[in-house]
Amino acid sequence: MRIEDLVISITQTMDDLRDVLEEETASLKAMQIAGLDAYTDRKVSLERVFARKLSLLSARREELAGLDADQRADLEDAEGALKDAADLNMQTIDSTQKISQRLIDAVVDGARKASAQSGGYAATPSPDRGQGFVPVAVNETY
Repeated sequence: MRIEDLVISITQTMDDLRDVLEEETASLKAMQIAGLDAYTDRKVSLERVFARKLSLLSARREELAGLDADQRADLEDAEGALKDAADLNMQTIDSTQKISQRLIDAVVDGARKASAQSGGYAATPSPDRGQGFVPVAVNETY
């Protein structure tokens, strides 16, 4: 494979990975949690392909010096766009986790407050400890 073809292939893989990150970010912002597992599978798959291609490129590092300026610029642009998409994705994931934790905390606090309230049918009797218990014997007539 020519070095130019390898660079084009790596650029395309970075674009594909960026697209997946942007889709996941949009889903997280829209709180569409149901399909997030599919993004993980796609990201892992593309990351493996990307790592393989980078190892091929690093083995041919000396050939990069002869690379066309336009291709070098395309590669750098794709790298920058991927980095920006990854940063935004991580910020969105962090924000979504914080929101989810706040929701969980609110539900737990609400349940604790509801169970602590006394009165009505949900009241649980709490005996007066100072008064003590009076033993009751049940005889055979009952």
